[in-house]
Amino acid sequence: AGLASRLSFNYHDCRRIPEPYHSSCESVATDYLRCLHKHIIESLKSKIGSSFDSMSLEFILTVPAMWPDKARMTTLHCAEIAGFGGNGTIRLISEPEAAAMHALNVSNPHGSEVGDTVVLCDAGGGTVDLITFSIVEREPNLRPKEEASGDGSLCGSTFLNRLFERFLESRLSSVPGWGRDTLDEAMQRFEMVIKRTFCGDVTQDSMIPVPGIADDSATHVHRGRLRVSGQEMADLFKPILEEIHHLVDNQVKTSKKRFTFKINIARYWCDFYGHYRSQVMKWFIQKGDEIKETEPIKTTWHQHRLLSDGNFDSIHVTLYELDIPVEEKPPLHFDRCIKKHAVLNPNLDAIEKARIPVCLGQDDEEYYEVQFQIHATYFSAHCEYALWYEGKDHGSVRVDYA
Repeated sequence: AGLASRLSFNYHDCRRIPEPYHSSCESVATDYLRCLHKHIIESLKSKIGSSFDSMSLEFILTVPAMWPDKARMTTLHCAEIAGFGGNGTIRLISEPEAAAMHALNVSNPHGSEVGDTVVLCDAGGGTVDLITFSIVEREPNLRPKEEASGDGSLCGSTFLNRLFERFLESRLSSVPGWGRDTLDEAMQRFEMVIKRTFCGDVTQDSMIPVPGIADDSATHVHRGRLRVSGQEMADLFKPILEEIHHLVDNQVKTSKKRFTFKINIARYWCDFYGHYRSQVMKWFIQKGDEIKETEPIKTTWHQHRLLSDGNFDSIHVTLYELDIPVEEKPPLHFDRCIKKHAVLNPNLDAIEKARIPVCLGQDDEEYYEVQFQIHATYFSAHCEYALWYEGKDHGSVRVDYA
């Protein structure tokens, strides 16, 4: 199997350094590894002290599962030239294997046991790597056994950047004021905020800075910002997700054993909090609960909106439903059995914008911090929703049922 994917053929990297600028890929990799080695040694010496000189070192380098032997050996050779082989031994392992060792040995969120078979998907920046293995031993050290050959493709998140860049070019390249500076600022916003926070909600639009572009309803530009609909954003993600699903399906089909579960080592970075966060389900009504028509069910919601996106008049709250037996506990994470029930659209017109607090996120950006309540009152044949903010009732909420 080749390294290239359909995405890499169709969406080239417009920012790739021209070949004459550097002698070879190997020289660039060696230069990077040399600087990395120097930093590692200096950091270890500063922490350990004089005893460091008498220590033996083992360096473990990870490589994509999809790489052929030639590429792996070239990487090893570059590492040796860069100095990794001078004061220690070097070992190569595949990236998904390293991810599996960490996910299962450190966090072990699924309670895996000896005999379990796992499909692991490492969805990274450039490549998406997969491996299938069974757990032979957990103590004293985790020992996996490969059940299907590692696989992968060039369909990581950098290709999402290329798709978005092509989207911008098709929308704005013929508009006066379009240029490299505008593109760079738009791509910076997409990379650092939009791409990392989009969760598949097609009802949520995104605002992209496009300085220098005049207002134009045809291109959806207003006050130097391009409006990208949630559906347009979802369409950008679609080809990459389809490629990843295809890779996962192939792993399942070629596995020698029936797999137990999948682990997705994905990117759940939250710019506001400055660390990784994974969205979870919060169930507020379950089968068998006693519902009183005179007592609304109150749920508290917390949302952050970038101040730079301008004022906002409404927010969106998505409700989901799941039909399971009464004795079963609903899942913590979203799965294919969960269906969208409705989208609530609380209107913020009655709330003074000056009363909405502004706070600084870990990314040094200013955010509106909106904390509100939804009061749901269930009657025999219908339900009514109301928005509450700062302890006051701000009226009924428009509902769009799925």
